[in-house]
Amino acid sequence: MTKTYISIADLSARQNTSRRAIYDRIKADPTFPTPYKFSDKCTRFDLEEIEAWEASKRAKNAA
Repeated sequence: MTKTYISIADLSARQNTSRRAIYDRIKADPTFPTPYKFSDKCTRFDLEEIEAWEASKRAKNAA
């Protein structure tokens, strides 16, 4: 199965927040998925890890 990676711009649009807020979340929330750095100017997030993190946050908020 092929992994799908999304950019910081795609992630910020998905979560309706700024890129800065995503970087702040990376530093502040140890459960937030770690970005993958493919080169100096290419950082991506594993979509499956993001979806799992979002699901865990929804479950926590629903409880």
